Amino acid sequence: MTSAPRTNAPLSPVVSLQSRLVRAFLAIGAALVVVMAAITFGLIGRMVEAVEAKEAKRAWDRVASIERAKADLLRTVVDDYAYWNAMAAFVESGDPDFRRDTFDVWFLDNADTDGVLVLSPQGQVLVAGVAERAAKGFGDAALAEPAFEGAMGLVGLAPALVERLRQLPRAAAVRDGGDAGITWIEHGGQWIQVAIGAVGYQGQPPNGGLVMILRAVDRERLAARAVESQVDYRIVAFDPGRPPIEAGEDAALLAVPIDDPILGTEVMAVARHPYELSGLLGQVQVVTVVQQTLLLGVLIYFLIELLRRQVLVRIQALRREVEALRVGTIRRMDLPGPRDELTLLGEEFGTIYRTLDGARTEWRKAALRDPLTGLGNRAALQARLEVLMTAGRSWPASLHLLDLDGFKAINDVHGHATGDAMLVALSRSLAAKLGERAEVFRLGGDEYAILANHGDDIGREVLDAVAHVRVLDAAGHALRLRASLGRASLSTDLDSPGDWLRRADIAMYEAKRAGGSRLVDYVPSMREALVERESIERRLRRALDEGRIDVAFQPIVSAIDGRLTAVEALARWNDAERGRVPPARFVPVAEEAGFSAELDLQVLAKALPALVALRRSIPALVLQVNLAPPSLLSPGIVERIDGLVRAAGVPPEAMLLEVTESALAADADAITGVIERLRSLGLRIALDDFGTGYSSMARLAELKPSALKIDGQFVRDHRGDGDRIIRSILGLAKAFGLHATAEFVETDEQREYLRNLGCDALQGYGIAQPMPEDKLIAWVEARELNARP
Repeated sequence: MTSAPRTNAPLSPVVSLQSRLVRAFLAIGAALVVVMAAITFGLIGRMVEAVEAKEAKRAWDRVASIERAKADLLRTVVDDYAYWNAMAAFVESGDPDFRRDTFDVWFLDNADTDGVLVLSPQGQVLVAGVAERAAKGFGDAALAEPAFEGAMGLVGLAPALVERLRQLPRAAAVRDGGDAGITWIEHGGQWIQVAIGAVGYQGQPPNGGLVMILRAVDRERLAARAVESQVDYRIVAFDPGRPPIEAGEDAALLAVPIDDPILGTEVMAVARHPYELSGLLGQVQVVTVVQQTLLLGVLIYFLIELLRRQVLVRIQALRREVEALRVGTIRRMDLPGPRDELTLLGEEFGTIYRTLDGARTEWRKAALRDPLTGLGNRAALQARLEVLMTAGRSWPASLHLLDLDGFKAINDVHGHATGDAMLVALSRSLAAKLGERAEVFRLGGDEYAILANHGDDIGREVLDAVAHVRVLDAAGHALRLRASLGRASLSTDLDSPGDWLRRADIAMYEAKRAGGSRLVDYVPSMREALVERESIERRLRRALDEGRIDVAFQPIVSAIDGRLTAVEALARWNDAERGRVPPARFVPVAEEAGFSAELDLQVLAKALPALVALRRSIPALVLQVNLAPPSLLSPGIVERIDGLVRAAGVPPEAMLLEVTESALAADADAITGVIERLRSLGLRIALDDFGTGYSSMARLAELKPSALKIDGQFVRDHRGDGDRIIRSILGLAKAFGLHATAEFVETDEQREYLRNLGCDALQGYGIAQPMPEDKLIAWVEARELNARP
């Protein structure tokens, strides 16, 4: 519709309006000055808070760094003694010459340590001494006696303290695991730092003996650490409820956990750290704010005057015309003054307004609907949640968040058209199943929200609706869906609709972690677990980007003659903040976060050079590398593996890629296709943890693996039901001509049992524990040397 031509009507005078505009804009200018001043003061407050927070964080980091360095030094000392072959022989024999020659005052002086306790595998005290210079902090009059005959500078350790150290419950974790740990005990009114090392010969499991190195963290040592860290702190028992940094008016309260990757956290360093720079910054900025505010006021005044003279008078007239158009009193706009840009703007605005007015209702409807399924979208859900929370928190409503399991693989393998068809079918299935008892929303992708606002328990029906969805792919095969469902109920402690949705999302994530196809209700402890998981994910992502994932190699030997036949490459991560992170914690995070392929490929890239070096002396040696289930579905995984193997110059038959049976649960057809492509390159495949998943002769015939790995749980239970399973697996391996390896072999009795059953290869701590490349090469050389006549 075009606007009518403008008529040349006489202009009415506007002189009376000018004075009012001047007063109005002056008031507006004054208000802007006040608002800008308030905003500036608020920003300055934020700057001061940021400076204070940064000061406190730096102080916290310095304390953490000092304590980490001290702990690393103490751990190095105990490791040096624990994995010393002479020490291993001493705890087995109790040789008095070794005790006299080794535990002398030079050991304690040079290592910044105070005391030492050595226990035999039977728990007998072989050495219990403390340096004379530190004896005051360790107890009673018994310290006046020499620690042992011939000791120089060492006196006996208090019997009460010796008995307490012997009974330390955490020492068992070190003795069983083999990794040194650090713990703390309070004795005589002060804290004693205790480093515990499991004694053993190099390259062999611990023999049961323990070495404990003691360091008294007294006032003098704390004063020295205060000089280094520029923070005066003290050691107290660990309080998990205390925040790391608590801001105060003039100082920050610091609480730095002193944790150990093996034995956990028992103490923390606490301090009151005064702010240094924030007060001065605030004073300087106040003067700057005043100057800027005055300047802003002057500039606003002149700008308002300019706008009033040139534009504002006519804009006010335009506003009146627009208002008249909105209420329908006019059909076209007629501005006073010459025909210029403002006049054209008024005419165009009239045209646009009439066009948009007719479409406004349709826009409002479309803004709240998902275009693919016709369900309400995220905005509609947000509005609905706000209504429920406003009506009352005691209303019996529950929010379900649904996320499809493995839907990305469906899109990747079968195409987005098939994926969209499944989403539409799911929307219809949910609507038909739930009826009017719940509202269904699609939030985007494969994520749905179901709002049961009458308190009905609909979780099982939602999962049933998902399970009944069937869509045919291009080949005519029926595709099914699985889903993880999280539920959070409306409660009085919810802060906002976003908080409600976040709780349901956390519960859904827990359902997905538990294996999917289930409903999980939100509990407050889930939020803490999610924060911890996100921290590990963020730091692991950075470690992968920086190439800081290490590789450990575990030997695999022939069950018949003990020859080294293969090594398995295992991922190891030593984080700067968390220390050694167990694979059981970071490998699942990598799989869930979608970068397990990067982790597996980085392990392979670092392991291949070691394989090349080892095959010079053992030409037939095989490298075994794990491929996580998500890695097999990563785009280009086959080409990247092939590129790494070719670049290293390793023949394909020297590689054995381990795939767990559980990988087939994600997308059996896609996984099988990837395995066939890897096998076509000459790479061999092993089914890992065999017997715990989808074991069957049909599966073996379909996958055509080269080897099976018997899960360690059956080896441990070989005297019970595990015996029957092991015999069955070995029978399958023989029938299909597959190489069989038993995992978690720990005793000679297990080795003999598996050898007699015809198992091909053995792997476990009873053979050798995982070790870095240099120790692996030394281990191989030592075995070759011992094998010579």
